[in-house]
Amino acid sequence: TETEATQISPYDRVQEVEAAPGVETQITTSERVTVHYCPAIYGDKIIWYNNNYGTGSDICMYDLSTSTMSNISDNEFDEYDPVIYKDRIVWIDSRNGHPEIYMYNLSTSTESRITNFRSFKAGPDVYEDRIVWFDMRNGNYDIYMYDLANSTETQITFNESGQTSPSIYGDRIVWTDSRNGQENTDIYMYNISTARESQLTKNESDQLGPAIYDDKIVWTDMRNGNADIYMYNLSTCEEYQITTNEYVQANPAIYEDKIVWVDCRGKQSGAYPDSDIYIYDLSTSKEMSVVTEGSSQSDPDIYGNRIVWVDNRDRHWQHYNIYMFTLETSEEPGAAEPVEGLKKLKDYLNSLCLQLSTATVLGARLDSAIAYLEKGDEEKSLTELENFIECVYSMQEKGRLEDKEVECIVSETQRSIDLMKIPDRI
Repeated sequence: TETEATQISPYDRVQEVEAAPGVETQITTSERVTVHYCPAIYGDKIIWYNNNYGTGSDICMYDLSTSTMSNISDNEFDEYDPVIYKDRIVWIDSRNGHPEIYMYNLSTSTESRITNFRSFKAGPDVYEDRIVWFDMRNGNYDIYMYDLANSTETQITFNESGQTSPSIYGDRIVWTDSRNGQENTDIYMYNISTARESQLTKNESDQLGPAIYDDKIVWTDMRNGNADIYMYNLSTCEEYQITTNEYVQANPAIYEDKIVWVDCRGKQSGAYPDSDIYIYDLSTSKEMSVVTEGSSQSDPDIYGNRIVWVDNRDRHWQHYNIYMFTLETSEEPGAAEPVEGLKKLKDYLNSLCLQLSTATVLGARLDSAIAYLEKGDEEKSLTELENFIECVYSMQEKGRLEDKEVECIVSETQRSIDLMKIPDRI
C-alpha cells in the first residue's frame, strides 16, 4: 500500500515568504540577436548555450574566479543542453546532421565525440566518468550510459515505452518513465553496482524531471492537480512533499540540503508569465524566495551557495540573460566571519585522515590565506584561497582526497571568498 508523502513544509506557503539573504549578479548581457539558455554550474564555472538566431547555438562558459567568458563550442551548427561536472562539459551537438553527445575537457583543452549513431538524443547528464542521456535509436526513448574510464556504451533501459530526463549521481541513475501510462509517468532508478532497476513513485499521476544528489531525489509531481516539488530519501525510504502552494512549482535542482525550483505563485503580467526562483533548505526547514522580479525566471541550477538561472526581466522575447545569486551563509556577515569560516575549515582538514604531505601542503596554503586576512590584506588572501582550491583539486586527481571531502572543502572556501567580495562588508 502506498504511504502518503510527509509534508515537511506548512501549507501556508501560499502567503509571502522571506527573501533569501545574498547578492545577485548578472552574468550575461544579451544583444537582440542572442539569448542565453540552460545554465549549469559547478565550482566557479557557469555554462549555458547561446541561441544566435541564424548562426547556430554555441556552448559558453563564465569563470567566476577570473571573471572571463569563453566559447566552448563555436561553429555554425547547433550545440545545446550543456551539463558540467568538474572539468568535463557535455552537450548535444548537431554538426553531423543529427544530435550526438560531445564532451570538452577543461584540463586538457580537448573535445571528444561520445556517441556515433544516427538517432535523436537529448537530456545529457554527467558524473565522474559516466555520461547518461536518452536515445531514440530503438524507436522509443531509452536511457543510455557511456563510461569514459573504459570507453564503453551501455543501454540502461529496455522497456518499450519512453524513458527520458536522466540524472546521475554516484552509482545511481534516475529518470522519468512512461511504462505505466503517458499520464502516469513515474520516477525509476537504476543502480549500476547491483544492475538493479526499481520504481520509486507509484502515484497515479505524473511524476517527472528528477534530479539526484547523494541519497536524495527531487522531481515535479502532479498528484495534487498542480505541479509540486516532492523528494524521496533513499536512506530512509521516505517520500516528502516539499511545496504545497496552489500554483505551479517545477523544474527542481538539488545540491546537498538545498532545493531550488521555478515557482509561478506570482501573477502573470500581460503576455509574460511571472515565474520566480525559490529555495528550500532541508537543514532548517525554511523556504525562501531567491528572485521575484515580476518577469520570467527559469532553468535554475545550484552548486554550493550559488544559484544560476535564465532571466527575462527585460521583457523582450530575445532578451534572456544568465543571472547568479550567492546565498549569504549568515544573517549578518561581519568582518571577522571569513576568518572564522576558514579557521573552521582548518579544523575540518585536521579531522581528516590525510597523508602527512597532503595535510602539510593544504594546511600551509590555508594558514597563509588566514594570516593575510587577519592583517587586512584581502587581495593576497583571495589569491592564496584560489591557489588553495587549485591545490585541493590537484590532490583529488592524485587520489589523496575523496570527492565528498573536496566538495565540502571547496564549498566552504568559496563561501569565505564570497563573503570577502561582498561590497561594504565591514
